[in-house]
Amino acid sequence: MVLTTVWGVCFESSLRMKAVPERFAAADVVVDGDPWVKDTEPGGRRLQALLPEERPLPEGLADRIRAVPGVREAVADRPFYARFVDADGRVSASSGYGASRGYSWRTAALGPFRVVSGKPPARLGEVMPDRRTAEEAGVEPGDEIRVLTASGARHYRVSGIAERGRAGQESAGGGWRAEAALFFSDRAAKGLARAAGGVPGPYAIAVVADHGVTARELAARIEDRVHRPGVRVLYGSDKGEAEGREIVQGRDFALAVSASFGLLAALFATVIVIGPFTIAVQQRRREIALLRAVGATRGRVSALLCGEALALTCVGVVVGGPLGLLLAGPVRGLFVSMGVLPAGLTLVRGPLPIFAAALLSLVGTQAAALLALRGAVRIRPVEALREADLPPGRMSVVRVLAGVLAITTGIVLTLRSAGTEVAVMKTLAQVGVLLLGVVLIGPLVVRGGMILFGPLMVRLGGVSGRVARGALRTDSRRLASAVVPLTVVSAFTGTVLFTGATLETRCAEQAEARMNRVDRVLVADGTDGLTPDVVAAARKLPAVREVAPAVETGVVVRHSSPVGDILESFPAQGVEPGTTADLLDLEVSAGRLAALRAETVAVSASLARKAGWNVGDHVAVVLGDGATARLRVVAIFQRSEGFGELLLPYDLALRHVSLGLITKLYLALRPGAPNPDAQLDGLRKHVPAGLVLNRTRAAERVEAVSAADTRSRYLLLGSLVAFGAAAAATALTMASVHRKRDLRLMRTLGADRRQLMRVVMWEWLAVSVLALLAGAIVAVLPLMVFSRGATGSVLPSLPIVLVVGTVVSTVLLALVANLLPATMALRLRTLGGTR
Repeated sequence: MVLTTVWGVCFESSLRMKAVPERFAAADVVVDGDPWVKDTEPGGRRLQALLPEERPLPEGLADRIRAVPGVREAVADRPFYARFVDADGRVSASSGYGASRGYSWRTAALGPFRVVSGKPPARLGEVMPDRRTAEEAGVEPGDEIRVLTASGARHYRVSGIAERGRAGQESAGGGWRAEAALFFSDRAAKGLARAAGGVPGPYAIAVVADHGVTARELAARIEDRVHRPGVRVLYGSDKGEAEGREIVQGRDFALAVSASFGLLAALFATVIVIGPFTIAVQQRRREIALLRAVGATRGRVSALLCGEALALTCVGVVVGGPLGLLLAGPVRGLFVSMGVLPAGLTLVRGPLPIFAAALLSLVGTQAAALLALRGAVRIRPVEALREADLPPGRMSVVRVLAGVLAITTGIVLTLRSAGTEVAVMKTLAQVGVLLLGVVLIGPLVVRGGMILFGPLMVRLGGVSGRVARGALRTDSRRLASAVVPLTVVSAFTGTVLFTGATLETRCAEQAEARMNRVDRVLVADGTDGLTPDVVAAARKLPAVREVAPAVETGVVVRHSSPVGDILESFPAQGVEPGTTADLLDLEVSAGRLAALRAETVAVSASLARKAGWNVGDHVAVVLGDGATARLRVVAIFQRSEGFGELLLPYDLALRHVSLGLITKLYLALRPGAPNPDAQLDGLRKHVPAGLVLNRTRAAERVEAVSAADTRSRYLLLGSLVAFGAAAAATALTMASVHRKRDLRLMRTLGADRRQLMRVVMWEWLAVSVLALLAGAIVAVLPLMVFSRGATGSVLPSLPIVLVVGTVVSTVLLALVANLLPATMALRLRTLGGTR
């Protein structure tokens, strides 16, 4: 209930998530490039994917909008990269800002911004920062400061300082994407935006309506006039979406995460609580037998126990609902810090998440209760009392067949996935199907385990081991009720941990092998990227033998999937074919990387399998800014982890990125060159915002990104595993409580507490060993297939710390759950009071 409520709050908050207009607060309508790529299948199903870059509008669109009746003003807006640089070549921090951008002063009134000191920029060499940026940089009107743009760093004179007006401050106060703003003259801004490259045209057009014309009316007129694919017309609260694609991306990702894990939490809870309900029904078999003997029908008994489950659900709702609302804040903060949820997610704590969680909990508990009651209420009244004191009979044939079918299905699904693209969630699904089979035939599994482990208990444990083995073999269903929850927890925990470790290993190995000919890597230090002139500056250094620039972008590809065709955005790199082939070992398996020219592309082996591409194919893709292209596949490479799934020609990629910046510079040094690091450090004076890394540190940087993704996955699934552990502890405790009468009876017959504790300890050891073995057997095949696809080896990465942690946590959980009720049961010396 708590977890479902937490994710319900996140889901509702994501639905209500809106970008508050900041720069366009004074505009009535905003026209921008649609950040979504859209397509349809023959059957009419709509496909869409988010563009990785800003989509530019046609150059003449602003003039067409100005001609629409009711338009008083239409201002074209194309932000560009601009940031202050201090005298030492360090980029200003702009703390608290998401980015630093340059704008034409003509767009300042839309914020609205006003001049608080000095005057607006009117010449090419003048700049006006916003007040907060000026205070952090320590500049005043008349000062000179270096400004870094995509065309390089040059000196500007501060003409004045701007401040957001009241309307803009109120809008920004609720926003989450505040930017550092540097204003330039209209002529200078056009030149700087053009120098950044990319497809010409504004990214947005802010429209002000004439008096008497509403925003809705004007938006409808503009829509009729400029209706075309890739263009959006926004007004009202939707205007904020035009100020950054990260808003749309953050909202959609938050919706997907919260919905997936909210439903998964509810499903996981339903599966886990079946065990405790089953144990509770077994402990009340005499009561159920009496009810059946005095004439209670199956429906009456089921209604009685389902009513008790309903009462427990109500208690859970009353306690868990408010607790979930309270925990939503800390959980949101934790997941935002890990990069799983967007920073702009403002929580909305309403009643809907509690209602939804209550409904899911009600359905889950009622389903679990009915499954647990199925066998108990089918007994005939005349046999009820006789059956109540006997151990449960054989398992039904239907249940055994269902369990075998589930295990067979899991094995088939796992083996069929061999050779396909690896995915953590797919592996978890395979483990889940196998676990379903184990849950269904749990008593048979533990009987087989006791055949193997029982003789060892007798040999090592003596009388205590013999007694423990006899008790466990007599009531295999009680043993299964204790073993199965631990098996579920250990199997899921091991799968999450070891798939993550395997992915980290693959990323590290590929990064090291990929850069084995690289001596240094120049990366951006606290900025969006490196200016393109860094390439020429690096090539002039005497110590540098070869330079390979890389531009990070994305490409949208349509490909088939198990649910039909989908549009998916893949990371891509723009590279120079000659230098990249010389410096980076991408393990090309087909074609030639040196053939990467003009309208061509190289793709990873994983993407080639997904899309069905081969060398020589002409493929249709959508570039990062929405431009369509038909490219010829010239190479297929293997080492894509932490790099990119596609390689584009350097010039092509640079033309279709929003800011016109490059991401990395791979460098090879001349053998025996004097003081190469000193030369590279001096590069910062000419090209600010660069950080030089050696090959080892550069590989570690790639590994750190992979490790961060893995930790996020640990955090998401760890919350469910923790819940499962709590439920498993409950099931274990209830199973141990069921043993109280037997322990007190043995105490009455003369056994002392030490002997009985040894019996309990052997039972605990048997439960722990069987759970760990069952969990390992369930997870081993999916993990081997996953590892084979990820690293080429069937042996997954098994760090000793993670292995020991999984074993110790499982053993301790079983220990605590067994010892507590056993200790309470042994406080009495005789059977008195035992029922």
